[in-house]
Amino acid sequence: MSGSQRCTGVGWIVVAALLALPGTGSAEHPQGGAGPPMPILLRISGFVSSAPAGSQLLGPLTLGVDQAIVTLQLTGVQTLNGPLTEGRAALRQFDLYSPNLLLVGDPKLLAMVRQAPPGTQLTIFGYHHGGDRRLILSNVETGPPPTP
Repeated sequence: MSGSQRCTGVGWIVVAALLALPGTGSAEHPQGGAGPPMPILLRISGFVSSAPAGSQLLGPLTLGVDQAIVTLQLTGVQTLNGPLTEGRAALRQFDLYSPNLLLVGDPKLLAMVRQAPPGTQLTIFGYHHGGDRRLILSNVETGPPPTP
């Protein structure tokens, strides 16, 4: 074996040390790959301002939409990619902020949230990057209109 094909004990130590550095192994990346983490896709469901009696609520979530603040009474939260988290724990990092999340994206989607009447059921889909409280909207679904 020539010298260029052999790996000495010192060489193995260097390789092992490089693999142990943060960010060089796939175990360090939330989605199991190298490079910057992918944004997390969240599904957030609830009722604008108030929920029907008997609804199972997780608590309020305040959303900054343009210059308005919309309060959503949460009925469900789930991550749809990356580390799967459900319920209020998926939003815990935003508890100290007011509003909790800042919605950005397509003006039509923002208007659907901002103009929803109290009692409207909304399901919001959006991407979140770690360390940022902006939620980039990808879709908004509305439930049946509230009954008077």
